[in-house]
Amino acid sequence: MAGSGNRRSRRRVSRVRPKGLTVSEAFGKTFRVIWANKGAFLGLTLVVLLPTLVWRVVDGASMDQSTAYERFFVYRDLPGQEGLLMYAAEAFLSFLLMAGVVAGAVEYLAGESLPMGTCFRRGIVRLFPALGVSIVSGFLSLFILVGGILALSFLKLPSPLILVPYLLSLAATSWFFVAVPAAVGERRGVIGALKRSLALVKDRFFTVFLSLLAVSLLQGAVDRLLLNGLHALHLQKTWISEVNMTWVRVYMVLTLLAGLFFSLFYAALSAVIFSRLVEEKEKRSLRDLAKVFR
Repeated sequence: MAGSGNRRSRRRVSRVRPKGLTVSEAFGKTFRVIWANKGAFLGLTLVVLLPTLVWRVVDGASMDQSTAYERFFVYRDLPGQEGLLMYAAEAFLSFLLMAGVVAGAVEYLAGESLPMGTCFRRGIVRLFPALGVSIVSGFLSLFILVGGILALSFLKLPSPLILVPYLLSLAATSWFFVAVPAAVGERRGVIGALKRSLALVKDRFFTVFLSLLAVSLLQGAVDRLLLNGLHALHLQKTWISEVNMTWVRVYMVLTLLAGLFFSLFYAALSAVIFSRLVEEKEKRSLRDLAKVFR
């Protein structure tokens, strides 16, 4: 009797399906990965984005009251022509950061921590596939967003409906969210990495979508809080001479730090979700996955 009871118990246990990926699990693991590799990731972030860091510092130091008033109180922090090239360079370098962080995060999840130099080297090796994947998915998301906004304007629909093209654009981003880890870790080309992402995300689309939505809302809230805080410090001050340059420079530093953090978090999150989806769908251990990355 006891033996049959044990057999029934084993059969019942064998029917229990493994728990799928959740948003809380993805965020929790991402924070743990970043904290455990804070030295390597922070060093990598500073090295990769050093040119833009220097530009931000020089830009803030050379800015006068007239320029600050026009940029932050008239155009609400929209970059001028002189800043567009540097913003493009910052976007390019962020792909290198993402490739390096992805390699380091997957290795850590498999039980090994990589030094900053190794993360940097692997990021350089797989930079252009990661860049190609990001450009394709980014243009698709941008096309959906801009097309949706233009359609709303042409049809003269209520402005709150602008959320619809934004959500559709975010959905497109979700489908290709793990394409960069596939390009970096599994050494796939652009098309192969995009197809790989579609196959992995297919059964966990809403989890990936909600994760990206949460990060997007959090980043938007932080950016808005900082900009509104700067405006609140100058409430009812409409003269150029009243612009406090100290607070303007503090704002520029804070927005830079926030941007660095979210770039790092976005990269680590993609690695965590990619690793978890491969482990869940293909029953491969993280150690086996990390061997492919090497």
